[in-house]
Amino acid sequence: MSRHPYYILEDILKHARHFLGSETMLVERLPGPYPFFQPLCQIEGGLASNGHWLNHFYLEYKDRLSQLPAHPFSIGLRREIDRLPDMVGRRFQNWGWTYALTTDGLQEIRDRLKAHREATYFPLLDAAFSWRLGINVAKHDGADKLADEAEMLGIKPTMTAEEGEKVIWDRHRIWFVTPALAEKAPILSLEEHAQLVEVVDELVRQFRLLESPESHGNGDAQPVATAQVVPHYQRPEGPADETYAPDTIPSSSGVDGNHVVLLIHGIRTQADWGPMVRSKLEIAGRIEVIPIKYGYFDVLRFWFPIWTRRRPVEHVKTQMRVALQRSRKTHPEAKLSIIAHSFGTYVIGEILQQGFDLKVHRLILCGCVLPEVYPWHQLQGRVNGEVVNECGKADIWPVLAKSLSWGYGASGTHGFGAVLVNDRFHAGGHGQYFEPEFVEKYWEPLIKRGEYQGTDFEKKMPPTPWWVSVLGNLPLRWVMIGLLFLAIALTVFVAAKAFLIN
Repeated sequence: MSRHPYYILEDILKHARHFLGSETMLVERLPGPYPFFQPLCQIEGGLASNGHWLNHFYLEYKDRLSQLPAHPFSIGLRREIDRLPDMVGRRFQNWGWTYALTTDGLQEIRDRLKAHREATYFPLLDAAFSWRLGINVAKHDGADKLADEAEMLGIKPTMTAEEGEKVIWDRHRIWFVTPALAEKAPILSLEEHAQLVEVVDELVRQFRLLESPESHGNGDAQPVATAQVVPHYQRPEGPADETYAPDTIPSSSGVDGNHVVLLIHGIRTQADWGPMVRSKLEIAGRIEVIPIKYGYFDVLRFWFPIWTRRRPVEHVKTQMRVALQRSRKTHPEAKLSIIAHSFGTYVIGEILQQGFDLKVHRLILCGCVLPEVYPWHQLQGRVNGEVVNECGKADIWPVLAKSLSWGYGASGTHGFGAVLVNDRFHAGGHGQYFEPEFVEKYWEPLIKRGEYQGTDFEKKMPPTPWWVSVLGNLPLRWVMIGLLFLAIALTVFVAAKAFLIN
């Protein structure tokens, strides 16, 4: 019989304390399939401890770590390439050796737990070592390899394959480990859960921040009271021949206050653009980016004006409140900013008109389907910062939404023309906003520093094609209703005729 995950975690933690010491800091584990692939890629981020960067760590501990007896897992040594996805860190890669928990014992435990519960969750600890390629930097075993070595030690819930794929980009920091176990089919009893909390707390105490990023591992370190969490995107970017320097880490200087930035998606999507936008905007301790999803919203529900729209509006409103309340526990002055796309703009518009009691600091709308006559003048007490409406002159979807249904408008194509809104025009269509270059150029300065800039397209913007203007004013919704009633009438007629003949 396999041992309970709690005791496995406790064993590994004891060995980690003994071999690794306390000269480490907490950082967020890079999400994605590398370096832990196969079953180990089915995780939700996690934590890593980082000596920032301890140049002699690997050589000093290599022999002892290879003997680390973390039963029932075996500790394996493998060489790997860790390539960051383009949307997180372009032109950057890690080469190195990784100590990781192999799947021999893990698979057995997962199989047993899976038979007990559909969703498999339990803590898992891994240790990894990686290097960044550099030129004229420290040499190990005769090869130019190192300027940063990172020792990773993380707690990760292991998920089903479907869940793992879905959350591969989601954050999962240590204080979310126990809620995750509690929310989704917990495999721990209350007593075991309490024991797990104690172990997690001990892990945090063991890995205090002793080196600042500026010291590059060489400063006179002093322990601090709490651990520091550094997101994965603060790892150095740049070509492989660049060595690490503190200024390669995104700086929070110039950021005007603490923000919670919510991302609201549109119809027929699972908001795949959210992780990329988060990686560009989020700064640890200053800006937290949270995608809010209301489920897959199909075209039929988007078109139908009765009942179907209320549920996503109420869901998003609740999630907005929860997100801001959670953030204000640590940052009481945190401001709320929102980026919404397509039907998400309608959702936000409805929430603001309902007398929502939270003030919005900055609001970015793209592919907007709110009516052009939306009453912005009535919302001056609820939106106290910039409102930017990104308009795509080749975006036909807001025009169709206005023509085919009720309650929508073509503001995402033509703009609002309102005093309180900056209509920013672009040449592209409905999905042009989710390129990394677009986010870096337009949204990053606005969210972080309140800097607005126009586009080159606006300087020589052509007139709207006549057929687009005509389409936006055609009452095609009534044509649709007429066709629907005609189809029903024909169906009834054919059925009645067939009944009379028989």
